Amino acid sequence: PKNKIAWGIDLGGSALKAVKLSFDAKTEEVLFEAAEHIPYPRLLGDPEAETRRGEMMEEALRELMSRHDLKDTVICANLPGQRVLGRFFQIPDTKKRKLTDAILYEMRHQIPVPLEELYYGYETTPVVADLGGDVHRVTVVAAKQWDAKNRMATFAAVELDPDVMQSDCLALHNFALAEGLIAGLPDEPKGKKKNDEPPAEDREAIAIVDLGSDAVNIVVSTPRQMWFRTLASGGNTLTKSLVKQFNLTFRQAQKLKHAPTKAPRVYKYFAAVEGEYDELASELQRSFAAFAKDHPRCQITKLYLCGGGVEACGLLSRLRGIGLTDAVQE
Repeated sequence: PKNKIAWGIDLGGSALKAVKLSFDAKTEEVLFEAAEHIPYPRLLGDPEAETRRGEMMEEALRELMSRHDLKDTVICANLPGQRVLGRFFQIPDTKKRKLTDAILYEMRHQIPVPLEELYYGYETTPVVADLGGDVHRVTVVAAKQWDAKNRMATFAAVELDPDVMQSDCLALHNFALAEGLIAGLPDEPKGKKKNDEPPAEDREAIAIVDLGSDAVNIVVSTPRQMWFRTLASGGNTLTKSLVKQFNLTFRQAQKLKHAPTKAPRVYKYFAAVEGEYDELASELQRSFAAFAKDHPRCQITKLYLCGGGVEACGLLSRLRGIGLTDAVQE
């Protein structure tokens, strides 16, 4: 590529996170150069900060620009998972033109928004052998044009023009591919197959759960495909529970969440958070069950956790009990 420097910029619910990567033409490797974490004065989910959301994101972008020269670099902006629609279905094998028409037909029936109001893309797997016939799996990713333009306007306000906009969930999947988290999974089940036979379903997958302040992104990745879902409840849900339990302001509850031993009645704190942890564990189990229903031959073998919510006291041990073979904090 002509521009060998790229910045990925995530305007999250609590802070701006950015990573700088470079491309080494000789080794053809992507190299890590720098990272930034710029917290907002208040969480975007704080009711008192509602009118300042755009202003705080712009201030964080300006701070990033004061620390680094972003000119002549590729800029990739994130689009939050809760602003992205994902649909997953199967289509019988047919000619390319008819396949496209069939996918668009299915999208119109499965997405509750006119396609003319969306930016969308889709990916098809090669014909899969063991789905009861010659069948393609289709992954559709879509976002409302208004949401995408609104995110671009935030960057335009500080005179930045992103080259790429990426869904949080797709970014996590691409990260798993690039970092080799999926590399150890078998592409094919053991056993001989004829050269002219289509590939079988992937047999193993990893799951990545991104625990953010305003949402939880759930991504299941295999060597050849991905599945995702976003829950509209993140760390702020726990904060609001503490607000109600202890009659605190949002900011006070946020501080208590990071220092639970300072609670006036510690048993009440853990009673409040355990209910939220149980609800999250149930949502994860339902999500993984939905994936298993659509991919009955594929087993999730590892769970990776990321995001600021991982630091919540007691959460990691609770999530180890949801039936996966391993849980890893990253």
